[in-house]
Amino acid sequence: MSNNQHLQKYLTLLLLDKEQDPQRKQALEKAIADMEGQITDAVMKTKAVLADPSDDKKKSDAKKALTNLQVPLANAIDALSPSKLSDLKKLCREVDAETQSVGAAAKDGDKQAVKSLLDDLKKNNEDLEKLANARAAELASTDPIQSESIRKALKDVESAQDSLKHAARDVLANPNNEEAQRSLDNAVDKNHNALRNLEAAAEGKSVGQDVADGSNKLDDMLNVQFLTLFKISIEIISLCSF
Repeated sequence: MSNNQHLQKYLTLLLLDKEQDPQRKQALEKAIADMEGQITDAVMKTKAVLADPSDDKKKSDAKKALTNLQVPLANAIDALSPSKLSDLKKLCREVDAETQSVGAAAKDGDKQAVKSLLDDLKKNNEDLEKLANARAAELASTDPIQSESIRKALKDVESAQDSLKHAARDVLANPNNEEAQRSLDNAVDKNHNALRNLEAAAEGKSVGQDVADGSNKLDDMLNVQFLTLFKISIEIISLCSF
């Protein structure tokens, strides 16, 4: 049995077999199935970087695969411990993955895909704004500093999204312009960082605390090592699968 098969079995035993609610169980089944395919993709693309670390295209592909993997992970956590905060964090991961896709489509010169992805991002950003503002309002009386941090982080996300739209259109208009390509890469990175900062502001804790609290909330169904493996250092999987 391969490491990925062991991982799939572990996920099923740890998550699915302990969930009784039919709707949440169905959501978990889908999240696990999505993770299974995406883990394989992430492992292959990370191995390609290890074999040829100077190839920027391979690095970009691996980064996108690892970012995409965070979406089903967030869905699994949300199914196990649903809340407005988990909805916000899940949407941040989805927007991050879509942002990566916009960058890739623009570099491929796919105008239709870029338009479609930007339309999807517009809707998701509207939902993100509602969730973030709701979280900020929720904390306004008890923790005004954290509430203000959320609002500031949201503005940074909005600014990053504007930069992405302009950069993607510049690359489509000037596909051979290296400066435009760099600006697009920077815009994608800016979005990733802004979205992670929004998550952190909404949580009001460090990533390590988030992992530990997530484990406690799930009654030890997920331990710290498991969450750390998938949420922070998925690259470890590729090293273990040689």
